[in-house]
Amino acid sequence: MTKKLRLFTIFNLIILVSTTTISIYGFIYGAGGGQNGTDMIGWNYFAPFTADSNILMAAISAFALLQILRHHRKTKPLFSGALTNLYLMTTVSLTLTFLVVTFFLIPLRFSRGENGLAMYADDMFFFHLLNPILAICSFVFLLDGAKIDRKGKLFTLIPPLIYALVYGLHVLVFKDWIDFYNFTSGGSYLASFITLLIICAITYSTATLLVCFRRKATPSKS
Repeated sequence: MTKKLRLFTIFNLIILVSTTTISIYGFIYGAGGGQNGTDMIGWNYFAPFTADSNILMAAISAFALLQILRHHRKTKPLFSGALTNLYLMTTVSLTLTFLVVTFFLIPLRFSRGENGLAMYADDMFFFHLLNPILAICSFVFLLDGAKIDRKGKLFTLIPPLIYALVYGLHVLVFKDWIDFYNFTSGGSYLASFITLLIICAITYSTATLLVCFRRKATPSKS
């Protein structure tokens, strides 16, 4: 096993173990004290995109680790095009979580006189900071996967689009969630649509940048 593959294995084990442990604990005992407009226990624990994106990433990390166990001595690339695209998709979702937290939610909390850095505390250190960084490093520098085309980058739009549909239904239609991401600006359909367009643009741009960085870091990949 090469040094890169060992690092990839370690990084993805951290993602898998931390996400599994934190998600099980959150499902059973809850988290957040209802701050997101839900009881934040049981299935409601998975209302934020943070939890969902980390779980998606952990699932693909598990598949990648199984692939390493089964085929690490076989010819390259180790990961198929489908798995490489899935790894990009989940990495972009996790990066989106990191970007929203770092450049939107933390400044928003500071503007309200709250401690924005608390969003990096305790279990959220993994979900909001460490796991995204490990996923990005794994994809850009360590992933022994196939080349990625434009379809692979478009594929990254699927998780935020599905989440936007669920979020919009609960906030705007069912009204059983508060707008904990402040994406609808008080229940405005127009603001929600504009926010969705912005998120899609950021998502695709993030995918493009990650693929570009990967190409620079590993010239045989794209």
